[in-house]
Amino acid sequence: GAAQTRFLVVYAAIGVLQAGLLALQTILLTLCALDASKTLHEKMLDGVLGAPLRFFDETPQGNALNRFLQDLANVDVDVPTVFLDQLTRTLTVASQLGLVLYFAPWVALMLPLALVPYGFIFSTVRVAARDTRRLEAAAHGPCYAHFNDALRGRETVAAFGALDRFCDANARLVEAMATGKYANDACSKWSQALTTMNGCVLYLAAGLCAVLLVRRGDVSTGQLGLVLLYAASLQRAGMDYMCGLATLEAQFVSVERVAEYCRLPRERDDGRGRAPAAPGSAAALVATDVALRYRLSRPLALRGVCLAVAPGEKVAVLGRTGSGKSSLVGALARLYPLAAGAVTVGGVDLAGLPLADARARVRVVEQSSTLARETVRANLLGPSATCGDETVWAALDRVGVAAAVRRLPGGLDHVCAERGDDFSAGERQLLALARALLPAPPPLLLCDEATANVDEATDAKVHDVLLRGLDATVLVVCHRLAHVAAFDLAVVLDDGRVVEEGRPADLLRDPASRLAGLVAAGKKG
Repeated sequence: GAAQTRFLVVYAAIGVLQAGLLALQTILLTLCALDASKTLHEKMLDGVLGAPLRFFDETPQGNALNRFLQDLANVDVDVPTVFLDQLTRTLTVASQLGLVLYFAPWVALMLPLALVPYGFIFSTVRVAARDTRRLEAAAHGPCYAHFNDALRGRETVAAFGALDRFCDANARLVEAMATGKYANDACSKWSQALTTMNGCVLYLAAGLCAVLLVRRGDVSTGQLGLVLLYAASLQRAGMDYMCGLATLEAQFVSVERVAEYCRLPRERDDGRGRAPAAPGSAAALVATDVALRYRLSRPLALRGVCLAVAPGEKVAVLGRTGSGKSSLVGALARLYPLAAGAVTVGGVDLAGLPLADARARVRVVEQSSTLARETVRANLLGPSATCGDETVWAALDRVGVAAAVRRLPGGLDHVCAERGDDFSAGERQLLALARALLPAPPPLLLCDEATANVDEATDAKVHDVLLRGLDATVLVVCHRLAHVAAFDLAVVLDDGRVVEEGRPADLLRDPASRLAGLVAAGKKG
């Protein structure tokens, strides 16, 4: 009749409303989760890019990749899903418990007895689940690093027949990663078993009490059936709720790890105010009693280094492995904070300048240069520099790589392959040198063994650019000693100290000099 129709309409309306609210809940949670993930990613990326160079020296590459890959994927997908499921479980438990208490208020007397074992189980499993999740997340880093190293050095691995050794090492790392996953799953299954047994005991107790109340006439058989039905559902919902709460906390380990990178200490920038305009040509370099220490627990890498370089001079820095050559480059480029001393370029103390202004005066060409997956123009100029194509082509012509760029489809608009693999190692190094000369040569140019990975022809080309007609003060950490005599000044380091300094021709004429000894040892080698 009309009453049944009305009930059906109300029931259908409730179903439609439920579906609409569930859809709205999912949409809102997804949008909020994506916005939160985007914000976390931006903060994490800003934290990593703004971190001091010491962070990259101390942090394995795989660990950083793990934060941006696995942990961020968990924040994007797993955390919102688990949170939504837990919200649904919370509402389910609340509604079922409310119905049971409405029809059988005496069940409230049993709640303290139920909460004690559930609370004990939760307090135990949450710690184990969280810690095993941390172990699983930490095990991803070495696996990513090993795979990345094997991928980049696949030619070397194949050439030395080390494939089996790398496969065994990868299997061990994957096993360590799976161990953490297995331990986390075992914690989840263990908690499910305990909560199920606890729920069954409580369900049995509720059933016995309900039967006694029915026999006394305090509860009808219909109410008894309803109470038992919802008590059984409540037992299952309670198990899911406890396990879900522990899972949610374990998944928030990824949020914790991402937040750790968001709070990385930033590179120290003690500069105050605006710096004077950088000189448009070569500038004098003066280093006074420079001392550098990478960590407080480590010995000094540089010990009282003093240098005085006139504008436009070309300086060769030499020394055996571990003598402090690269440390000197890091100190002069303000890549590391000085333990003592000062560095001035053009009469201005770099420590007193904002970082951006200090590094506008000093550019570095490293041993192994790489290219981003951008156009050749973007790789040479960066995102903010503005420079005409004529100037870019002039720099490419100067370093001798213009012909290789012209052969590319699109020329300067050609999109480079990942890490610049469409260029040879020598061409990448020449492009890095051209990048250092754009839009104009810097007041101070530092080259840290810039020709270590190139052939002799490219080595000669790089030195020709650096030593002839370049309006910049140049300091080169030399890998090959064939061009030492062409420099204006030679500086020999040993144990972080300047042990010899002078004109290369004068030092080479003295067989007792450190420079002559290095050259002689190089020829024998």
